[in-house]
Amino acid sequence: MNDRSLKRNFTQADNFTANFRGLFDPNEVSKKENITSEVGRTLRRNIRLYGTANFDIDEQLFLTLGGAYEKHSTLADPFFYPSAELGWNFSSSFDKPDWFSFGKLRLSYGQVG
Repeated sequence: MNDRSLKRNFTQADNFTANFRGLFDPNEVSKKENITSEVGRTLRRNIRLYGTANFDIDEQLFLTLGGAYEKHSTLADPFFYPSAELGWNFSSSFDKPDWFSFGKLRLSYGQVG
């Protein structure tokens, strides 16, 4: 989870009088109507979960399934990204020449944003 919080304080004075007669002189500060203030708060949250599962049969056929779920506070709908991988170790299925030590075929699929 990623949680971001922001608080912003902002004050602006227009038509500022600066005659430097004294620090507490009422003529030193702008009129109340010319001062604006703003306080803003922003909260953004991102939640992401992911996982994988691995399966094999006789250490020859391999299946990996995975997925990621993501939800943002600034977007209406969550996202799901699936993935799958299938592998076959064919070098242990057949007789092979001495110079050939290992062979594997792999097929993968994955969806990203």
